[in-house]
Amino acid sequence: MLLYKTLLTSLMVALTACEAAELLPAQRLASQNGNNENKALLEQEIARMLNQDSILLADDVFVDSSEVVIERRPLTDDAGLRIQGRELQAPLHFRLWKQGNVCLLEYVATGEMKTIHGLGCTETEAD
Repeated sequence: MLLYKTLLTSLMVALTACEAAELLPAQRLASQNGNNENKALLEQEIARMLNQDSILLADDVFVDSSEVVIERRPLTDDAGLRIQGRELQAPLHFRLWKQGNVCLLEYVATGEMKTIHGLGCTETEAD
């Protein structure tokens, strides 16, 4: 009987969690129009999420896609040669979302979502 109650409680919690997720306002994949102000906002927020002073992104970041994958800079010696031939860490993956009038940046590895105030973005088709 105790096992039955435990399973029933677990099922109810799981169903409640699913319902709660469905009740959230819709998030849609988004892209931005590629102006310098938007790029600067994205660079600042990604650097914050990575605990870096700064990061350099391409001019067309998030313009034609709602996702960006950033390769890590390889470690080099004083002569500029790679210390290790293969990069062992995964690249950094980010997604841009739109929820109502707000643009959100997701760091996929951690699931962290940040609102980017002042960023202009538009809904896009799924990548």
